[in-house]
Amino acid sequence: MRNKFKWMIVGGAGYIGSHVSRCFLDNDLDVVIVDNLVTGIKERIPETLKLIKLDCENHIKLKKYIQDNKIDGIVHLAAFKQARESRRDPIKYWDNNLRSTLGIVKAIKSTNVRYLIFSSSCSVYGQCGEVQEESKLNPMSPYGWTKFVSEQIIQNCASQLNISFISLRYFNVIGNDNFPMAFDNSEECLVPKIYKAIINKQLPKVFGTDFDTSDGTAIRDYIDVRDLSHIHFLAAKHLMESKKNLNKFFNVGSGKPVSVLEIINSFSRLLETKIMYEDVGRDPADPDKVWANNEKFFRNFGWQPKHSIDSSIESFLKSPQIKKELDKLFNPRP
Repeated sequence: MRNKFKWMIVGGAGYIGSHVSRCFLDNDLDVVIVDNLVTGIKERIPETLKLIKLDCENHIKLKKYIQDNKIDGIVHLAAFKQARESRRDPIKYWDNNLRSTLGIVKAIKSTNVRYLIFSSSCSVYGQCGEVQEESKLNPMSPYGWTKFVSEQIIQNCASQLNISFISLRYFNVIGNDNFPMAFDNSEECLVPKIYKAIINKQLPKVFGTDFDTSDGTAIRDYIDVRDLSHIHFLAAKHLMESKKNLNKFFNVGSGKPVSVLEIINSFSRLLETKIMYEDVGRDPADPDKVWANNEKFFRNFGWQPKHSIDSSIESFLKSPQIKKELDKLFNPRP
């Protein structure tokens, strides 16, 4: 593999995108960031990287930036990502997430881009328990449907565009590295929601305690963003080393089912205080349980996750901004 392939990370100022960008840099790939900064945060981007502030649905300008920067590959992370919010505001999700995918596909046409990595989601499966890549796709939310349809768009257009692509179906992403604003600050993801409740002296909300699971709370699969960023590099390397066009889908999670209550218990252990919670009832966007069968990815890449649940949550709690607020709460000055 020749050094200094150039990759464009679309959504590179986001929680996941900023980790992917830094991982690519650490592995000697050139990186350009595209982000409209609607949910992305500029402070997450290393000063050495070029930031192009742009909505990727503007495919004419995006194509120009692709050509001017001699881009070889694109990582597509541009999307709104909250399943529950997507049920409350489906138009927002269909409009943004499909426009982003179509903008990137249109921009790639007639350029030298040959590789595309798509940020997909386990939400494409719906209610399944353990899922393989061949499991039935049956999304339960508009968000999940936008990921399903985006996969179809990319797959349908790949031959015409003469690109290889890998779709990474993420499970629940947690944890963070130690650069500025590296932690997940989203409104509806579990770890930041638990933290925000604690810091506001409220009970974390649990969406149902009567699921058919060992402790009654929903079961998910959690993967550390540091592991996930390395997975993106492995996928990019695989694409660049292949001598033929690829069209692949992979589950990327820890492969371990973990309940919501287990996540709360991890907070209790790490903060050395019992965290109580409030059951607010089930949300229609939430499946009882879903976790990854990772055998396909393990077999192709020989990869294993490095970070445990406690390690991931500890990294979040040790973020300077988070730690400062926790110190005020648990160790107030007289």
